Amino acid sequence: MEKYESPESPFHDGEKQVQQIVGVREKMEPLGRRYIRKYMPEQHQRFYQNLPYVFIGYVDDDGWPRATIVTGKPGFIRALNDHQLSINGEMIYDDPARKLIRSGLKVGMLGIELHTRRRNRLNGEVVDGNFSRFTVNVDQTFGNCPQYIQKRELIKTVSIKPEKKEFFRFSEKEKLFLEQCDTFFVASSTGDSNDINQGVDISHRGGKPGFIRINSDRSITVPDYPGNLLFNTLGNFLVNPKAGLLFVDFESGGLMSLIGKVRLDFDSSDREFFRSAERLWHFDLEFGHYIKYALPYRWHLEEYSPNSLLAGNWDEAAARRKLMEEKKQWFSVQVKKIELEANNIKSFYLFPDVKSLLPDFLPGQFVTVKHSIDGREFSRNYTISNAPNEGYYRISVKAEYATDDNHPDGIFSTFLHEQVDIGQRFLVSQPSGEFVLDCSSPKPAVLIAGGIGITPMMAMIRHAVSELVRTRYIRPITLIALAKTDSDRAFFDELKDLVACSDSAIHVLSGLTQEISLHAKRQVDFIGRINSHLLRSVFGDELESSEFFLCGPSGFMQSVYDDLSSLGVADEHIYAEAFGPASLTRNSEKMGLETEDQFADQAVVELIASGGELHWRKGDGSLLEFLETQGLTPNYGCRHGNCGSCRVELRGGEVAYTHMPTAALGQGEVLLCCAMPAAAEGVPVIRLNI
Repeated sequence: MEKYESPESPFHDGEKQVQQIVGVREKMEPLGRRYIRKYMPEQHQRFYQNLPYVFIGYVDDDGWPRATIVTGKPGFIRALNDHQLSINGEMIYDDPARKLIRSGLKVGMLGIELHTRRRNRLNGEVVDGNFSRFTVNVDQTFGNCPQYIQKRELIKTVSIKPEKKEFFRFSEKEKLFLEQCDTFFVASSTGDSNDINQGVDISHRGGKPGFIRINSDRSITVPDYPGNLLFNTLGNFLVNPKAGLLFVDFESGGLMSLIGKVRLDFDSSDREFFRSAERLWHFDLEFGHYIKYALPYRWHLEEYSPNSLLAGNWDEAAARRKLMEEKKQWFSVQVKKIELEANNIKSFYLFPDVKSLLPDFLPGQFVTVKHSIDGREFSRNYTISNAPNEGYYRISVKAEYATDDNHPDGIFSTFLHEQVDIGQRFLVSQPSGEFVLDCSSPKPAVLIAGGIGITPMMAMIRHAVSELVRTRYIRPITLIALAKTDSDRAFFDELKDLVACSDSAIHVLSGLTQEISLHAKRQVDFIGRINSHLLRSVFGDELESSEFFLCGPSGFMQSVYDDLSSLGVADEHIYAEAFGPASLTRNSEKMGLETEDQFADQAVVELIASGGELHWRKGDGSLLEFLETQGLTPNYGCRHGNCGSCRVELRGGEVAYTHMPTAALGQGEVLLCCAMPAAAEGVPVIRLNI
């Protein structure tokens, strides 16, 4: 690959300002100097010469940027050298560019192969010619990634007399066209300048149908997704808010061209509900036209871009906002798929009702599943084992069968394994839990799983790979997964597929504790328990710079935690998932335990929402245990202060903790599972918003 580095900045002030706003200015300057060239590489020259069409941006005599398309047989674009392109093609019927193509006109060019998702961009200046044949001198060139390009195959060429309609407002027909659109092209300009870094730009925008919001008959809103961080278009908008948009009707060959002004929106609350939207921009229409049969080509949609499918649309955003505002606690789901993952481990795919959405979750969180079994209502917590943005929850459950009279069958897990089939309905709670992975962090993450403790790790790894597609960044991850035997290893093949898609950023070490076959041995990295020797040999000097995530039986987690602590790993860099008895005693807890005299002997517990008043005594245990004995069913998860599921608002009184919780608490919040009324003069009153 040829090396190039510009001696001066390739960015103008607008681009620099947007990069500064989003916090990537220092990162992008050296990248831009290497990425943006003043000439066409040979592969770009060959690329343009094979195209049957090219998109061009220019500025009309009234100062409006406009986007258009020039067509021709492959070869109508020729590279004269690495600084010049000759274009001999057909302009669109009645396009203003027919009168404007002349020496000195600044243009932006976008070459795109929809069937391969390849695209390259060029900014330059017309040096001679007219609308039928002209030459462009190169100012800047750079390649673009294939993100958000829907794969389309050019299927036929037709010639029908064009029909043009002009408008100043969107009719219902134009609104419907925009709502169904999945692709458009946008021309922008810095205004009048001869600076090589300034001029006209044209770029591609894509998404799922519905990614353009119709605000009124003269206004639309467009999300801005993660991209190359150059901010050519948004940088132009910042210094010159005029824009030209071009929409292609790929099935009929029609073209909609719009000119108007743009308002950038970096802080709108709307983007919180629109998946992948990092910013928004609003376009106010000045003038538009639609040319029926404008193009001689027709395309067939092959498939949507993976990036488009990971992103949202405005209907989904509205549904997510409604979910948040309604503050529902329980959601109806249906089992639509069941998979056997390993010995006694099955995955259940839970989908929402038709036209409904499930609440978003973070990788590593869990849901409470509720169902009536033999006339009694039961609920259990299960970690979600798939990635966010997949439209469903996958819970992967190990059947707990009796080992002796003191350890009977698990009621809920055996019900799932033995009686549940496709079509079964359940209620699930809002996702909860603090055991989550930040996939944007640069720190190496080490996931250590014992047995069924691999479930949150699967969500984390799937999400990391998904983020690689969406943002082109993946956090370095090492998974150490321990199982008893080969038949107990869940997700073995799925993990191999994920590693293959991870750009070498994810590594998996698989271990077994029991005797293994010769066949299994070829796919096992170690035999026996995870210990300090193994951890030191694998990570060495990276131990102190990594973050560790532990999940599995309590003895397993405690052993690994103690080994990590002995190797000098800071307590704040070790995270653990715990449910019920699978808890972890941290070094820091030994210094944070409350003493018995800090708890009240008795207290009054007022329930504000339900209107009850209860009398608690020290022997009643935690507030969660006490409320359960009174017939109440507060939300809970780990029962150890880690997950935050039992978090409630404390309206009055004070509590003390049996041990220091790790879950984050907001102002005025307490965790029922490890809180007891604190000692006070007289009989304290604890007011809970339950």
